[in-house]
Amino acid sequence: MSTRAMYTFIEPNHTDSKRGYHVYKHHDGYPSGAVQWIKAALDHAWPLPRFEADDFAAAFVAANKWSRADEYDALVLLEELGSHSIFKGEKVDPQDIMRAKEELDRARKYQRPGGGVRLMPSGSVYAVAPSDIEYRYEITAKGDKLWVKAFETNFWDVQTKAQEKRIFEGTLDAFEAWASENA
Repeated sequence: MSTRAMYTFIEPNHTDSKRGYHVYKHHDGYPSGAVQWIKAALDHAWPLPRFEADDFAAAFVAANKWSRADEYDALVLLEELGSHSIFKGEKVDPQDIMRAKEELDRARKYQRPGGGVRLMPSGSVYAVAPSDIEYRYEITAKGDKLWVKAFETNFWDVQTKAQEKRIFEGTLDAFEAWASENA
């Protein structure tokens, strides 16, 4: 079963999530998964402290949308590891092979060509979020750090702020620590 989540990227110094950019992610939206997806976007966005909500939303989609390149990269890595041991007589670290196989499995698991990560309409998150999300995140910057607010939601019945509970607010690093402790 998927853990669906909505991510809203908000310009610094704005408190209104209606002014943000919404992205829906169909799976692994629990906090430790959210940390992984947000961190992945860092390689595709402006380097901090520069933060532009629209840019970061696009970076989030780019980093987390499956691509055949993911599978190709994992296959190349496995081939390279095998080549090292076969042709050079070097011993390959079993951990390297295990990591490469995990990357290949991850790429194959999420090779859905569409729908897994998508942009949502602007406006109130309560009006545009799918009715089955379990978590909602607001991401912005404060100073030179990413700032995350995490909410547990119950949108099945009514999509309102009253149907959610804030479970975390702080830097991405603090969120990562909190998520690993509360997994």
